Amino acid sequence: MKFTIPITKRAIDIVADMDVESLLHQIACPQIFTGRETPSTNSSGALFFHASSRVELAADIDKYKSVCTLPPLITTDMESGPGDMITDGTKFPSLMSAGVAGDEKLAYEMGKAAAIEGRYAGFNWSLSPCADVAAIADSPMVSLRSAGNDFDTVIKITSAYIKGLQENGMIATAKHFPGDGFDIYDQHLTVPQNPQSEDEWKNGSGKVFQKLIDDGVMAVMPGHISLPAFDEIDSRTGFYPPASISKKLLTTLLKEKMGFDGLIVSDAVNMGGFAGYINRFDATAEFLEAGGDIVLFPHPEYFVKEMKIRLENGMIKKETLINRARRVVSLKDKLGLLDDNIKSPVKPDKKYHEKISKKIVDKCVRVIRDRDNILPVKIEKTTRIAHVVISMHPNDETHLYDALENELKTISNNVERLVYDYPEGIFERVYGKEFDLVICSISAKHDYGTNVARLSGPAARLMMTGWMKLGTPVIFINHFHPFITSEYKFSTDTIINTFGSTVYSMKRVVLGITGLQPFLSE
Repeated sequence: MKFTIPITKRAIDIVADMDVESLLHQIACPQIFTGRETPSTNSSGALFFHASSRVELAADIDKYKSVCTLPPLITTDMESGPGDMITDGTKFPSLMSAGVAGDEKLAYEMGKAAAIEGRYAGFNWSLSPCADVAAIADSPMVSLRSAGNDFDTVIKITSAYIKGLQENGMIATAKHFPGDGFDIYDQHLTVPQNPQSEDEWKNGSGKVFQKLIDDGVMAVMPGHISLPAFDEIDSRTGFYPPASISKKLLTTLLKEKMGFDGLIVSDAVNMGGFAGYINRFDATAEFLEAGGDIVLFPHPEYFVKEMKIRLENGMIKKETLINRARRVVSLKDKLGLLDDNIKSPVKPDKKYHEKISKKIVDKCVRVIRDRDNILPVKIEKTTRIAHVVISMHPNDETHLYDALENELKTISNNVERLVYDYPEGIFERVYGKEFDLVICSISAKHDYGTNVARLSGPAARLMMTGWMKLGTPVIFINHFHPFITSEYKFSTDTIINTFGSTVYSMKRVVLGITGLQPFLSE
């Protein structure tokens, strides 16, 4: 059943007493970094908290809530379980891992874990899941954030994840409407395009969002993505506008044709696809006039001042601010936040959540190819193993490399990590027959504003010189971006995809390559 926000009399009365500044604060969701000084007063309608430990988050959330004029919505990005943003929360591989596992029950449990651990930390809203499809390998911002590269898998997994969140007290957000994953460009830097025709969209990305809306998702995040099939060229720029400022996409398509009456939250308004398209404060006014409800990451100093200017010059109407504030306050009223009439969060059963995470890992870690049939390999105490690390940020994932090597050291006394800035160093040691087995960790992942999710720059050069073709068996472990297998299809004769490594994934990989727990087939 579709979720709706009925405007309540209580909300009308509360909003009636608000001045312009209070109206603007109520429809704003600034970002908070834990450990910073708490303001003496705060009237934001919502607050986004960045990653920290559960204790630190809970303490800061309580401090900010105590100075809010109305109870705020408390949000973060739990796109694949609680461990995304709660640093000591349960780690799950990725949303795509559930898609590869093909099990919506596990996707539901991942969402449930996010809801339970998230609520225990103080959250009541998650800006997730990604309802995008991983249509092309070089989409820089989709990758593992998507449940898969086909629409049916995306529907099945994201729908289950949303149910896991919302049936356990957490608002879910389907993003990024009208659907990312078809362009090589990054919304953080520019405006990507969804190139689907009207029919293709209705049977593709549109079908995904319609299903999630029909099933009751409570919030939708429009992306800074254009959809020419349903829009018109912006006469000011000569380009199709991002959905986040398009009335045709937010009101005509999303609200009227698709029947969505839940919360519409912008993607971050400091992103290049928004703030670089037109003036960011003009764009913010246009987002609200186009049908948006809450502004994500408004400028901490200039937002109110600049929006007042646009109120005076007619770019935004006061009636719009009143309507959006009523919707936000009505949602809080409907949820019981205004009366503190919500169920107390339960203490998470982290052992159970870890069990679910391990089940997903067991089902998703796959051998993508093994051309020379070297798997399984026999590893003895005397086997000399080189662990080659190839990453743009080799110090970022040391907990994974340590975990992999610790597992290998239980069966071999000769495990050495190789981290080089140049491929010749790897070549010389492998050519010199210093090792009986090479295990190579490839760590390439999406990150905002980096253009590509795959290996690039000096790290990519480490795939040169042919060190992997010198006769010593080489097993590649691809920890994150799943499409590395396509780019290096000739040089990676044996490659395993983890679809988002956790510490347990390293144990699973070693069990698999030694044959003690065979990998599942494709």
